[in-house]
Amino acid sequence: MKNGFQRIWRDAIELRDQVEATKVQFILTELDVALTFCHRAASTNDDENARRNTRNARKAYDCATHFLASAELTPKIRKDIEHKVKRLKSLLRSLGEADIRDFKGAK
Repeated sequence: MKNGFQRIWRDAIELRDQVEATKVQFILTELDVALTFCHRAASTNDDENARRNTRNARKAYDCATHFLASAELTPKIRKDIEHKVKRLKSLLRSLGEADIRDFKGAK
């Protein structure tokens, strides 16, 4: 019985690690998507396109920061994310976005 429990426990830990890795990859992808939308918004002469791309960038940013609150980050990933968040906040503000959620609470 002990071996069965150990296997289940090991499998649960492995699954948790996979979920965390997937969550971190999702956060990084959302931040990259937000950066892309910001660059598109900043480079267009069409006001409606700029507004739509800014709105989409903000949604991706908000989604990423929401999941950051429960993410387990390595120091290197944390540094990469902090750098992207800083760039995004600056870009979003330059596009007229206010009240931008900070990167806080990540483990």
